[in-house]
Amino acid sequence: METFKLLGHKDVDYIYNKSISILSKKGVKITHANALSILEKAGAAVDFKNQMVYFSRDIIERALAEVPEIVTLTASESAYDIVISRSQNGLYSRTNTGACYYVDIDGEGYRDIKLSDIAELGQLVDALQFIDFCAYQVPADAPPQSADIYALKTLLENTSKHVWVQPYSMESVRYLIELSLARCGHQASSGRRPPISLIACSLTPLCFKDLDMEIILQGCKFGIPIHLCSLPTSGGTAPFTVAGFVLMASTEILAMAVIAQLIKSGTPVIATPLSFTLDMMTTMACQSTVEAILGAAASTQFIKSAYNLPTHTYGFGSDTAITDGQGIAERTLLGAVVALSGVDIMGGAGQVETAKTLDPVTLVIDNELAGMSKILRKEITVDDEALALDDIFELSFGNDQFLTREHTLRHCRETFRPINFLHFNREIWLAKGGKEFYSRALEKYRAMKKDFGCKPLTKEVKQDMENIIAEADKHLCRI
Repeated sequence: METFKLLGHKDVDYIYNKSISILSKKGVKITHANALSILEKAGAAVDFKNQMVYFSRDIIERALAEVPEIVTLTASESAYDIVISRSQNGLYSRTNTGACYYVDIDGEGYRDIKLSDIAELGQLVDALQFIDFCAYQVPADAPPQSADIYALKTLLENTSKHVWVQPYSMESVRYLIELSLARCGHQASSGRRPPISLIACSLTPLCFKDLDMEIILQGCKFGIPIHLCSLPTSGGTAPFTVAGFVLMASTEILAMAVIAQLIKSGTPVIATPLSFTLDMMTTMACQSTVEAILGAAASTQFIKSAYNLPTHTYGFGSDTAITDGQGIAERTLLGAVVALSGVDIMGGAGQVETAKTLDPVTLVIDNELAGMSKILRKEITVDDEALALDDIFELSFGNDQFLTREHTLRHCRETFRPINFLHFNREIWLAKGGKEFYSRALEKYRAMKKDFGCKPLTKEVKQDMENIIAEADKHLCRI
């Protein structure tokens, strides 16, 4: 389908040429010694003394041409594999990542995330039809040095879907990949990729930490898809204007895309601009202001048009501490605008408080918003059957209708009918208890919890994963 355009063709060309100019003239700062050497051998101009790297237009455009047409996000069960193709119009969704806090609605209320919450998250995601993959949070009850490794192990044990992996340290990257390979079991020997993709982030503006260069290096080595994340905050680490945000985010993503292809041609990558604005009154970085939404949609459009890369940005989330009226308004506007901008992946399902907190009830709500967003992206069929042309010509003037016509009966079940959205009048609503939206979603969540469970892993896979955890603790927690 045709997506709406916030930028004209001349705007796209103008920003594209400026991004090339920045990478070729100003360059980017990279401190990872091995990455610098690899990039120099691949043809980039490297200033080792100042740890600066410059990419010519020719190198940039050759690298973009080497990015695969199709990116597959493999799941533990192949039925949940996600295939993203530039020639198709798919839309996928994921949970939030990196939250430190949890809304324990039936227990302690607002508190730190625990490993048991991550286990429940995996099982909840498996039960949610429109949430396609998930990411782990930051568990407070695991050793800090290996918290990401414990979190991934827990999630891999409790979901059959793909997992988005955000490493917390250079040292943990290899253990995270080993865990994912262990989860494959015998499938790894058949060439099936591990059920994860990796997150590499820029340090805005135009810097790249050793951690993120290591993530790109290891992703290239194992053929694991890499989400190239830029998280500029307009007015903080990026220009205050929407156009300036688009330029900063897309240039950093372009740099990482080029780096990945220079390290290993054909590495699957997904451009991930995550848009924030700085509230000048409170100094809070916000993800759901209308300006942040414009930044997300415009950068998505630009990257798909100029770089021809698959895209991924926030499609859920709010800046409020709870899912109240403001929270619903923010996440609904964000999701609709981003979906119609043509993005491939909408992220952040279940998050509140600008991604700091995971609320499982909100995740149940976001599941239905994800389903609606996918409907927004469907092609509208236009033919004589869809137009009901024969029925219109058969109508009698003044006393005819469509309620009993065969055309209505053929198509009336095609509508999306979310469980938590009601279409009753006040009398019926009151008779059913007069519950507001969040309360209805809470009831649905509680009902789903009764059926939670996960497919047991083989003894060999479980033991392999336990051994990796033990080795990681021995190595990372030795201090």
